[in-house]
Amino acid sequence: MNDAMPDARQDNYCQFIENTKAFADMITPIRKRSESLSRSDLDGELDLAFIDGDHDEEAVRSDFGRVSELIKPGGVVAFHDLNSYHPGVGIVVGEALASGNWRLAGYVDSLAWIRKTKWRQIGSVLE
Repeated sequence: MNDAMPDARQDNYCQFIENTKAFADMITPIRKRSESLSRSDLDGELDLAFIDGDHDEEAVRSDFGRVSELIKPGGVVAFHDLNSYHPGVGIVVGEALASGNWRLAGYVDSLAWIRKTKWRQIGSVLE
């Protein structure tokens, strides 16, 4: 649903399925609000999560906090609308990069993606 958009409420699921049908064998859609997502919804860890919901800093931080724990080492979280119009997205991405647990993997237009490092940083020690 496009609940965070200023447009009239609209169900975009069929459009998503149509737009991604070439990759249907690689995508497992989980249709629910991010705050309801749990590990039991998944068969294992995620390779990729795409965050493009409410662009408010608190909402982006909540979405990232929820999916970051579900991403396997080497996996990616992509963020849409990393730009000056949506500063919350940039703040959360910056915090993730500053943690040392994520590395910038790519950026094009307003889409950025970060890769989870294959190690965990505890203080100044890599484990």
